[in-house]
Amino acid sequence: MDCDDLQRQLLATGGLDGAARAHADGCPQCQAYVAVMRAMGPVASAPPAPDDGLRAATLAAIDRDRGAIARARAWPTATRTAVAAAACLAVPLGVWLAMPRPDLAHYPKARLLLELLASLVTAGAAIAIWLRPLHRPQSVGMRLSAIVGTIAAAAILASLPEAHHAHPSSLGGVGAQLLPKAFGCFVFGSSCALPAWLGLRWLARDGDRPGARATLAAVGAAVVGMVAVFLHCPIVAHAHLWLGHLTVMLPLLAWAWFAARRR
Repeated sequence: MDCDDLQRQLLATGGLDGAARAHADGCPQCQAYVAVMRAMGPVASAPPAPDDGLRAATLAAIDRDRGAIARARAWPTATRTAVAAAACLAVPLGVWLAMPRPDLAHYPKARLLLELLASLVTAGAAIAIWLRPLHRPQSVGMRLSAIVGTIAAAAILASLPEAHHAHPSSLGGVGAQLLPKAFGCFVFGSSCALPAWLGLRWLARDGDRPGARATLAAVGAAVVGMVAVFLHCPIVAHAHLWLGHLTVMLPLLAWAWFAARRR
């Protein structure tokens, strides 16, 4: 028996059993709570209505709101956003350090920085809106701008002229190799996007039932996976980029669609 259990019992039944009374005898806070509830009289102690679904749902939500995820969701928005940014950046950074693309010496540096910056800025905007506190809901226009901007930026980057043809590994992924190589990059990118997606769901205060906002988390996490596979895969052919890199968005967008319908 703890303070939460005592409060739930008093709200649900209007009284206290032996264990609750024993806890209240040694807890000044619960003694004060019980005194206030009893002073409120029948309003506070009245039993619930026979079909009180709201009360049952509220008590169930209180029971679920425990543990590390609940504590993380209670952090200030600035803290949650900083943690999300660090976690999302850690995935592609780890890929870059552990298994970088072999053609980095030949890839135009200005273009590399431009592609990374465009991807991270658009995804960062979607993630920041996703993590906005519930008392500051984003407008539909803001949400759509972030989603469309992120998807459009990814499509434009995949359609730019091929960066170079100076490394043998950059020339693969076409012909008979197209589908096998594209599928490999899709799996790799999706695997990198998954931890970002889970982290974004855990940090959002309505991450379990995000509704229409789910697409923000989907495109944000997908870009994390796409940046990771971009830093690993040297292939520059457009068909490969569209089939192997951009498709990382599809499973997460499918989740967002189902999440919006479930809402």
